[in-house]
Amino acid sequence: IGLVSDLKTWGGVLTARLEQRLMEYFPSGPNETTATFIFARTVACPRTGKAVPLVGDWSLRRGDNPAAVRLVTERKGIDLDEPEFEIVTGAKIDFDPKRGTVSRGKGVSPWDQLVIDGDYIRAEAQAGRMGEVLYAVAIRTAQETRELRSPTAVDLEAVSAAEAELGRLLPDWEKAGVVPNESVPNGNKTREPLNYGMTRWREMFSPRQLLVHGCFVEEFHKLIPEVREAVG
Repeated sequence: IGLVSDLKTWGGVLTARLEQRLMEYFPSGPNETTATFIFARTVACPRTGKAVPLVGDWSLRRGDNPAAVRLVTERKGIDLDEPEFEIVTGAKIDFDPKRGTVSRGKGVSPWDQLVIDGDYIRAEAQAGRMGEVLYAVAIRTAQETRELRSPTAVDLEAVSAAEAELGRLLPDWEKAGVVPNESVPNGNKTREPLNYGMTRWREMFSPRQLLVHGCFVEEFHKLIPEVREAVG
């Protein structure tokens, strides 16, 4: 019983410290709690240079109340510099969400509707030029319902801030062994990530995911002497 109580107490301390340290990178709007940030990998269109989100299916929810993402590349006949995303539901889904931008390794650029060769996508990934983009956010409302919304400027700023913070911390974390920096070995199960340029285990994570994992390891190690002093 004492062990269970100690675990709850110190687990609560660890959780509170992590929440305090990371809350600015996971913003919630008024009357909502953010549940999930939904990202896509991106490559530059080989002809326009603009970001292409690699999504096989734009559906977010099926059934009686479907929801999907509309990829927007122009406004009032003028091409945008970056893709934008709109959440549409029910009868407002006037397109086929299953027609994504990638299938069987090949892509289609939404900027010119031309094919992006699979070899190009792999080459971009292996060269470290594959990016990511936030295209939807799942939230819990004050009424405890689960809803979906488009990313806001606040969401995008938080993603950028997390990337900057990771960049600041990563050199020291690598030296201290805080993040999994070992090489990914060759094998049947690791061939696909290696083909896409993920040569170290830490590259399996997005920048914000890696920031969370690193902060957890740091705070956990800081807590160890406190726990030993308190409980022996």
